[in-house]
Amino acid sequence: MPADQIAKLTELAKKYPKQIAILAVLSIGIFFYFEGQRVQLSKLEKELYQKEVVLKQKELELAAKSKRDDAFNASLEKFNSKFGDVDLSTEIQCDDAYMRRYREAKTALDALEGMAKETGKYGAYENFFREKRGWIHNDINECSKKES
Repeated sequence: MPADQIAKLTELAKKYPKQIAILAVLSIGIFFYFEGQRVQLSKLEKELYQKEVVLKQKELELAAKSKRDDAFNASLEKFNSKFGDVDLSTEIQCDDAYMRRYREAKTALDALEGMAKETGKYGAYENFFREKRGWIHNDINECSKKES
C-alpha cells in the first residue's frame, strides 16, 4: 500500500476512532461469517461428491445386473426353443442322436440354473427347475436287441 494512502487512513483513524473500531469489528464479523459459510459449502461439496460416487457405483451395478438378466432371459428362451421337446424323464440309450440332445439339455439346464442363482432369479424360476429336474428320474430304455 502506498505511503500516502497509509497517511490518509491514519488521519481518518485519529479523526473517527469510534467509527473505525465499529468498522473493524463489523469487518471481522463479516469475515468469520463468510469463512463459516465457505467451510459449510466445502462440506456440502464433499458430501455431494461422495453421493455422486455412490450413485455412479449403483448405476454401474444396475447396468451389470440388467446385462446379466438379459443374458439369463435370452438363455431361458434358447433353452425352451432348443430343448423344449426333449423329454428329460426318459433315456433312450439306443438312439445316439436322442441321447446327445438329452445330455445337451441336461447340461444346458444346469448352466441355466447356475445363471438363475447368480442373477438372483432362482426363486422366481424355482418351480421351472424343479419341474425339469423332477422329470430327470431316468426311465432307461436300453432298446433290447431284436432276435434274428
